[in-house]
Amino acid sequence: MLSIGDIIRTTETAPDGTGDILHPTFTTLGLSYARSITDRVNFGGTMHLVNEKVMSTGATTVSFDFGFQYDTGVRGIRLGAAMQNFGAQQHFTGEDTDRNLLLPEDDPQAANRTLSLTTSEAELPSLFSGSASWPVMVGVNALTLHGVYQSNSFNVDEFRFGGEYIYRKQFALRLGYKATSNSDEIFGLTYGLGVQIPIGSSKMDLDYAGQSVSDFFNDVQHVGLTFRF
Repeated sequence: MLSIGDIIRTTETAPDGTGDILHPTFTTLGLSYARSITDRVNFGGTMHLVNEKVMSTGATTVSFDFGFQYDTGVRGIRLGAAMQNFGAQQHFTGEDTDRNLLLPEDDPQAANRTLSLTTSEAELPSLFSGSASWPVMVGVNALTLHGVYQSNSFNVDEFRFGGEYIYRKQFALRLGYKATSNSDEIFGLTYGLGVQIPIGSSKMDLDYAGQSVSDFFNDVQHVGLTFRF
C-alpha cells in the first residue's frame, strides 16, 4: 500500500489551491502459489488485486504474474521465463466524473441531468522476461554469470548482464550492466560486495550494492543485512 500523502489541489482558476486536500493511494494485494513440477522444472504464479484512487475517482483490476524455471542438466545452466502484469485494463469511475448539465435538446425549464463521463482504459505495464544463468565455476570458489532479456509494453527492450564471484564461500564480488537503446537512460553499471559472517550456529550476511547514475543524482547505494538461523 502506497500513500502519497497530502497534496493541495490546484486548478487553472485556482493555481494557489482550492482549499481541498488530495490523498492519492495505490494498493496491490497478491496471492502466490509455486511448486516443483519435476526435479528440473519449477512453476509459480501470483494473482494481484490492484486499486488506485484519487479523490472520488478510482479503478480496480486484476492482474497475473507467472513464470517457470528449467534446469537443463547441461553444465548447470538454468533457463527461466516470466510474464508480469498480465490482465485486464483499468477503467476509472467515480463521482468526480459526474457532470450536472442541461442538454441542448432538453426543455429549458427542465432540471439538469447528472451525467457520468467515461474515461479511456489504462493498460497495465506488462512485460516479458527471459533469463539464463551459468555456473562457470563451482566449489569453494564459484563464478556464476546471468543474462536477462526484458520486453516492456511501454518502453524499449532491455538486456541485462551480471556476474557473481564467491571466494571461499564467504566473500562475494558482483557486477551488472543494463544495455538499452533508450538515449535517456540514466542508470549504468551496478556493483556490489558481500560477506558472510559466522555467529555461533547462525550466519549473518552483509551486502552492499551501488548503481551508477549519469544525471540528476549521485550513485544509488544499498546496504542489506540478513540473519540465517
